[in-house]
Amino acid sequence: MKRFHIIIFLALLITYSKTQAQKTAFTLPEVNKVLKDIHIYINVELDDSTKSKIGFNTISYFNPLINYIDYNIIGRGDAATIHDDELRDFILKNAHAGITMKSISNLLVEEFVKEMNLPNSSDEKEDLFHVGGFFTTEFEHHQEDDGMWSDMLEVNNLKLFFASHINSKGNSNHVSVFAEYNPIPEEVIHQILQVPVQKGSYNDTLRELPIMVTYADNVPFERLFVNIKNVGGTKLGLTVGQFRLPFGIWNDYSSHRNFNSTKTNMLVNGYALRKIEVGAKLDYQINNNWKAEAAIVYGRQGRTAPIFRGDMDMNKDLVTHITYNNNRFTAGASAYLGRFSINYNNSVGIDLSYRFNKLLVSGEVVYQENKNVAEIYPILAQNGINMLSSTSAYAQFDYEISNKFHLFGLYDTWTMMQDGKIINHTTYRAFHGLKYILNPKVRWTIVEYGHMFFYGFNKGANHYSTQLEVNF
Repeated sequence: MKRFHIIIFLALLITYSKTQAQKTAFTLPEVNKVLKDIHIYINVELDDSTKSKIGFNTISYFNPLINYIDYNIIGRGDAATIHDDELRDFILKNAHAGITMKSISNLLVEEFVKEMNLPNSSDEKEDLFHVGGFFTTEFEHHQEDDGMWSDMLEVNNLKLFFASHINSKGNSNHVSVFAEYNPIPEEVIHQILQVPVQKGSYNDTLRELPIMVTYADNVPFERLFVNIKNVGGTKLGLTVGQFRLPFGIWNDYSSHRNFNSTKTNMLVNGYALRKIEVGAKLDYQINNNWKAEAAIVYGRQGRTAPIFRGDMDMNKDLVTHITYNNNRFTAGASAYLGRFSINYNNSVGIDLSYRFNKLLVSGEVVYQENKNVAEIYPILAQNGINMLSSTSAYAQFDYEISNKFHLFGLYDTWTMMQDGKIINHTTYRAFHGLKYILNPKVRWTIVEYGHMFFYGFNKGANHYSTQLEVNF
């Protein structure tokens, strides 16, 4: 694995930059760079009188488009293909027609969606190397498990991105390498880490399994993979390495982006569905609307960090996801089969994202089932507990009040069962907040308030925070 890391970095370092007509972006920093280049070109092409007439000044007119790409493409674990020539021409055409930048801003998402299905030109070139990152810091006023309040100022996350396009020309066999170094892993909070279990005279507490990883076994990267697009002109994509599990939607609209129990609770199967995996993934663009993904993965315990270097049990899991996108909404269905069997650790889910003017809404419904309690929690099986399961769902929204201000919210429900019987109560939570976009690279969550209805689990009830996110 050490040699693999070295090879990845050598591939990144030997590449260089070229001009382009389309770009593939794995992260928001890459998206921001593409749009900044478009903005500079527009600024040179327009005369001062036209700029004054249409209100052309800052790059903030790209904010709605960045928000859309974040939540609907990057946030789903996909790469964004930006046809910058078309976007540039679209902006210039409307600017010369006297359309204001505010109106152009509102039209950019629709234009981008239409351009998503444009064919790649054989002579198009790609930006061959990009370095970027993501940093977030937060001050929170949080109620602890015992009911006491605490104040914390902390760095929540730091990621460094390295993206390299090995070859940038041609319709097929486009090879990319992506590395996401993670010196400060994301903080996963507001989780129920233990539940009471009871069978006859047996009473115990089921706790989240600890992830014991030594320094030598730990992989300091969150994502590290090679991707080949349109293999042999077949529309088939291949990703090999360490990547996001292709189950449902990856990110959340809350500033934390990671706390809904549907995707991050580990009690049923010993792992979260929002996790990083090692394996191989195939994706196939069936047509302009349908896309299918299938991955064979290690099946590791955990979430996004810490990450094991190797396969712990030498068994493999199968994950599938199919999506339908009609440019207004995206609907998907996912399945997770532990060891390729319906009699082991299984999960099924459906997901939906919908865009209505300035409102983005999305959510998932998931059922998880552990029929192999004896291997993961042997003490439970020894006392007659044969199956653990959960049903859960969340809905979230982001509403654009203006180019600068956004309202967001998340609602979550989770029910865990032991041999079909509900443990304690169904849990609920509701989070809301107001976000201010200083510029395309800096977002400030002015205030976020969350309330957890975790009756019987004693995990604190209230949370207030303010947070700063920087893409660089």
